Amino acid sequence: MKALRAIIFLMILLSGLRGLSQSVTVWIDPKPAMMGCLYSALSKDTWVMRGDSVPELITNLKYGESVQLKYLGGKIQLLRNGVSLGFWPELIFWVSDSVARFSITPDGGKKTIEYYDHLKVQGYKNQLRLLNLVWMENYICGVVAAEGGIYKTPEFLKVQALCSRTYAIRNMGKFQRDGFDLTDKVDCQVYHGVPKNLPGVDEAVRATAGLIALDGFGEPIDAVFSANCGGQSANSEEVWTASSSYLKSTESYDHYREFRNSAWTYTTSVQDLITLFSKYYKTSILSWEVIPDGSGRVRQLVFNGNPKMVISGTELRSLLKLKSTKFRMYQIQSQMFFAGQGFGHGVGMCQDGAYKLSTLGWNYENILRHFYQGVSLLSISDWQKRISQGRAEIPVQESDSAEEDSQTE
Repeated sequence: MKALRAIIFLMILLSGLRGLSQSVTVWIDPKPAMMGCLYSALSKDTWVMRGDSVPELITNLKYGESVQLKYLGGKIQLLRNGVSLGFWPELIFWVSDSVARFSITPDGGKKTIEYYDHLKVQGYKNQLRLLNLVWMENYICGVVAAEGGIYKTPEFLKVQALCSRTYAIRNMGKFQRDGFDLTDKVDCQVYHGVPKNLPGVDEAVRATAGLIALDGFGEPIDAVFSANCGGQSANSEEVWTASSSYLKSTESYDHYREFRNSAWTYTTSVQDLITLFSKYYKTSILSWEVIPDGSGRVRQLVFNGNPKMVISGTELRSLLKLKSTKFRMYQIQSQMFFAGQGFGHGVGMCQDGAYKLSTLGWNYENILRHFYQGVSLLSISDWQKRISQGRAEIPVQESDSAEEDSQTE
């Protein structure tokens, strides 16, 4: 009877799960092209069910028990203690505990990764596809731990949590046609499951629970960030094409020597550079001119004095595998030297700079509004209420203390 009630509850919950803004379905990929893995239960009760039709209970796992998953002929084989329980197109691992955990050990993998909440397993392109059905605040804990780097001050972790939550809400359903919301890779946000040995992450997420940043139209902002902006962040239109009211160039406080990405160098031969550019444009390159933007980045290179022969700074960075587009080029005899600053695209929040401001006494709200100008904070639930009532725009909220900002600069 208990299992039957659980199945009924699961059917109701799953039917509404994707409609809830405070849950997210993440494609987790602990090992590329994974054909098999070990699922281990880390909660007292886990129901394993088929998920391609009306939920049907297959087996029950207690804490510490495991099952093997293998992709075979378009279906998933489930094995327990070496005995096959059958083949299914889709399986769901639903944890009944309030503290829901499980771990995945890929076949041939060297490490076990622990995740929050629930799991859906599908066959996809001759491999296993794992979808983590995770509640939003748990997901944000994992993202902050993965994206936050080495910095652990409370205010930095709070602003990182706020940015990551805002990004998640803005991009919910990005891959809806494929049956999930986000991936665990850099094309969305890096997510490595439950944080390990990272004090302060849970506290920072709880302190900002449910909060997101909104623009003047009442929409979640594009809360982009990079590791280091090289002393000055960039206007969004100088790096990409779209202009934004809140992604404006500002001092990034990341130029101190304590940050390893505050300065970098790259060297190549002039001939190798000419060969590379000539191959890129499929014609001989004789000269180039650097066109900077307002924040000191390379906006584009113009070749042979022809305004139609250009390469953007972003393309050039990718081509040469440079840390950023903020650099100077100079030639000494047969060598070309690049002297650069920063790491990443340089738009939005600078993580090194945000950390520096947190050490100077800035709180997370002031840090956020420094890098994203003219934004407001609102809970997800209040934002949803405004949308449902046909109200979107909200008054811009001023920083708690303008004097505090000036005193700590």
